[in-house]
Amino acid sequence: MRSFCDNKNGVFKIQSAAASDRNAILDVACTIAGQGARNPDPVVFCPPIATFSDSKKADEKSLVNGLALSVECDQHAAVAREKLEALLGPATVVVASGGKWTNPATGEIEDKLHLHWRLTEPTRTPEDHRLLKQARTLAASLVGGDASNKPIVHPIRWPGSWHRKKTPVLARIISETDSEIELNDALEKLKEALTAAGIDHDRPKKDKTAKNENAETGESRDTTRLVEEILQAKDFHAPLVALAMRFLKGGMADGQATLILRGIMDAVPQGIRDGMQPGRWQTRYDDIPRAVSSAREKISSKEMTLSLDSPSSQSMRINFFIFFLHPPFVYILFYLFL
Repeated sequence: MRSFCDNKNGVFKIQSAAASDRNAILDVACTIAGQGARNPDPVVFCPPIATFSDSKKADEKSLVNGLALSVECDQHAAVAREKLEALLGPATVVVASGGKWTNPATGEIEDKLHLHWRLTEPTRTPEDHRLLKQARTLAASLVGGDASNKPIVHPIRWPGSWHRKKTPVLARIISETDSEIELNDALEKLKEALTAAGIDHDRPKKDKTAKNENAETGESRDTTRLVEEILQAKDFHAPLVALAMRFLKGGMADGQATLILRGIMDAVPQGIRDGMQPGRWQTRYDDIPRAVSSAREKISSKEMTLSLDSPSSQSMRINFFIFFLHPPFVYILFYLFL
């Protein structure tokens, strides 16, 4: 939990709270936000929306859980919200940050907005953190959001605290839902939207040292580690997706892959399945058939591409072309058209 001096460089207050203790989080947040509100000089209360392993650092090295796809909209915020919610579904929380923007076309004063979509599964690995950062980058690029908010660890003003750059304005929640997004699905939608809009975007670079079995999902963990992550309830979504791909590429039938993945999920101890997120285990368990089906579609699509690009396929197309240019066939066509 942190706050900064608004009119000069420097930290006003940093204090940690255990992520597992909801009451402690609320107490620390209210205390620091209140201290900033009463301070003679303006202070911004802006903890990152993430959890960390270090009580005094909030950098990418210390990042443990990425919790949300967040977009900071300082201009045309209402339009940006409409566009992103049409693409990703309703935001979990929409915050009017207290900042104001004057629309140059209409002269209307509009609220600056912070849009947050909670993830169905927090990011917990460097690879997943990279994907979330990429999604935040793409979302900001699509709607002209503030580029400084792309990193997961970026501090952002919290509702219930005061915006004091000019006339004090309370940052407030203007919309709240139970909506969540699945990271890979959101990432694909954002890429498609940017492509359709003609906006170039950097695709994630492939790890050249990764094994062949990891290339399809970008998952660097070996199979043993993935199973361990599931059984310890540390991570469900990414391991299930990666294992589904590996099982199918190894020749396993879709139904058998579904049975095995659900068997692994059934082996997760009841007491740790949901952690602090009710329904977490059941959501992933119910999604397994879709994950297997999606993996099958990707494999089939790649096999089709490879088949069309194979030497035998190319040779067949060349021979077909040569046949139609063969002199007897040309003579027949010439005769028919005469």
